[in-house]
Amino acid sequence: MIESMTGFGFSKLSNKNFEIFCEIKSVNSKFIDIHFRSAQQSFSVEEHLNQKLKSVFRRGQFDVRLNVLGGSSPKLSISNDLLAQLNKEIQKSKYLETATLKFSDIKNFPGAVSLSEDSAISDVHLTKIINKAIDDLKRSRLSEGNKILLFGNGGSASDAQHIAAELTGRFFKDRTALFAEALHVNSSYMTAVANDYGFEKTYSRLLEAKGDKGDVLIAISTSGNSQNIVNAVKKAKEIGMSTISFTGQNDSKIKELSQFCLQSPSTNTPRIQEIHILFGHIICQLVEEKIFPNV
Repeated sequence: MIESMTGFGFSKLSNKNFEIFCEIKSVNSKFIDIHFRSAQQSFSVEEHLNQKLKSVFRRGQFDVRLNVLGGSSPKLSISNDLLAQLNKEIQKSKYLETATLKFSDIKNFPGAVSLSEDSAISDVHLTKIINKAIDDLKRSRLSEGNKILLFGNGGSASDAQHIAAELTGRFFKDRTALFAEALHVNSSYMTAVANDYGFEKTYSRLLEAKGDKGDVLIAISTSGNSQNIVNAVKKAKEIGMSTISFTGQNDSKIKELSQFCLQSPSTNTPRIQEIHILFGHIICQLVEEKIFPNV
């Protein structure tokens, strides 16, 4: 499934000393166009943001807002014990008695100076929150992206409707809905086209209206040779859709046409249909785990 260019990503990082919020809005654009608005202390991670977005997305206009609440600059701590030892060494040395000892000399002495960053906001914090927001935007653009269209005849049409419901509603997870549709559900369309053009054109004509480049087509057929199914797979390839077919164990026309063919190891129609539902459930689970790993 190819992602949309429209989406929204959000992430938050907080502790007792500060909170960081990152929002990324994405809309359609022919090119990568990034607008970055942030607190002054986060300018140092802007280059990381630009490189990360360009590595993940090919196109889109991105509006990035990074808000920082609280926090402070790192606190400088100097070891009193080490300074006492250093003072003794200075008094022992005739050379050091006349030399000027600068802070730069002290800070390079191992263990003399340390930075306390408990309440400080670092580039590590900012980079982490940006990466999380980009991951969230990626999932959002996938969920707003191209469609999954399913179809079949008879019992296979019911299977198509069943699988579409699992994807648009939910399978296991309470997550964002995905666009999945069984093509046979408009009975007025199906009967009109069957009557006016012939049953073999019912699905291919509908794909002219609903199919887009990047959409995923799932063709379900126990025989794999029904003419209206074959014509629709051909039309999907012309449009530039990804094509998946569920068939029985015998070779078939839609097996030859499809990019991926899942074959039930049977020639018995009821057994083939039962395994087709298993295929559908496995796909639904994999889709949820891949697109919504943190739900």
